[in-house]
Amino acid sequence: MFSTYGYLMVYLLFFVGAVLANSYKLRETGIVKVFLALYIIIFTFRGSEVGFDYSNYITVFNRGKNMSLGNYLTKISWMEKGYLLLNKLVIFIGGDIRLLQFIIITVFSVIVYKFMVRYTKSPL
Repeated sequence: MFSTYGYLMVYLLFFVGAVLANSYKLRETGIVKVFLALYIIIFTFRGSEVGFDYSNYITVFNRGKNMSLGNYLTKISWMEKGYLLLNKLVIFIGGDIRLLQFIIITVFSVIVYKFMVRYTKSPL
């Protein structure tokens, strides 16, 4: 799909778009939320070749499909327990790695958005 530089350019485009939308008082139209939604969608469906450690996360997710929760938390002790629990929750509801990625990106993006709304002089 995109190379790593392609994703960086998309991120830069969204960042510049959000800054321009804020500076031109376009935030009332919801353009910043549109940029945020596009960011979430693009990074949810990014290729697995982007990032040097993404394949490790796919491997850990797939290993969780065949292990009990106790074994999963014990055998993969080098990874954060909360992340492993989220993996098992997504597996339990029948999701795949894309759903997991969507949840993580959405939570992160909403936290950043709320932080920006609360602590900037000119909120989005």
